[in-house]
Amino acid sequence: MSGGFYVYALIDPRDGRAFYIGKGCGKRAHAHVLASRRGAEPNPEKDLRIREIHDTGAAVVERVLRRFDSEWDALELERRLIHRLRRRLTNIAHGGAAQSGEARRQRELMLNRARLARFERIRDNLPRSAPNYVFSTCLAAIGHLSSLVDAENA
Repeated sequence: MSGGFYVYALIDPRDGRAFYIGKGCGKRAHAHVLASRRGAEPNPEKDLRIREIHDTGAAVVERVLRRFDSEWDALELERRLIHRLRRRLTNIAHGGAAQSGEARRQRELMLNRARLARFERIRDNLPRSAPNYVFSTCLAAIGHLSSLVDAENA
């Protein structure tokens, strides 16, 4: 098959093992590395692995495992591979077309944690000369995100 959808693996070149499985089209397989470089990768475990690989001077291997004409077929293979390799993957969701409400809730929690960490880094690196409104806006965002994360953890 030579369709527009594919299932891919992100592979750690240090041990040759997949650490993430995904379904995509176009340049999706490369989007994770780009997001990590921008500090915008919402999955902290995957982001850490990508950064560790780059810190050694290596590059994440992006391997297309199989192409599909049908998105549903691609989703099914993605789900099966994630299920089989789950213990060593950084995937948040279990893959496939039907993400549970729990998977969506976990993803939103992870996104909010990543946003909170980002604002805390901004706050911690603000120069003393930064205008008060910048600092207060940052504190307001931290307060809002902290309450969302706390509510999700309750």
